[in-house]
Amino acid sequence: MRVYIARVIDEQIKKETRGGFRPGAGRPRGTQSKTNREQWAQRLGEIKKRLMDHGLGKVEMQPSQVKALEVLLDRLEPRLSAIEHTEANPRDAADPAQLAARLAALFNEKPHLFEQVMALKNASQPLQVVEQQRDPLPTTH
Repeated sequence: MRVYIARVIDEQIKKETRGGFRPGAGRPRGTQSKTNREQWAQRLGEIKKRLMDHGLGKVEMQPSQVKALEVLLDRLEPRLSAIEHTEANPRDAADPAQLAARLAALFNEKPHLFEQVMALKNASQPLQVVEQQRDPLPTTH
């Protein structure tokens, strides 16, 4: 029966010059129209205002009503803690030769760091990092 109906529909589509049923045409299922999004935005504003008025003591609400509005608010507007933000770090894409050159320059500038790194490599227990005291900058008169 379904095959027959599908064939009839296919024949009708071929006969019609314009419009009619077309598989895959139209807005995908579950997609909201602009007017629907505008309605949800308006409702979101109303929920926020109602909760704010309750917080300021202008409106009395039952605890269950407050909880229901909080649940709706969470569904309509994501919390910032739920958004993941990743940032590209230039060190992740650095060339190993560039890293080696930077380390060599750092160890030439601060030889005590190289000694601490080598001690960490050879030690079975973590080594406490000791800051080297710098000489005060010379003052010129």
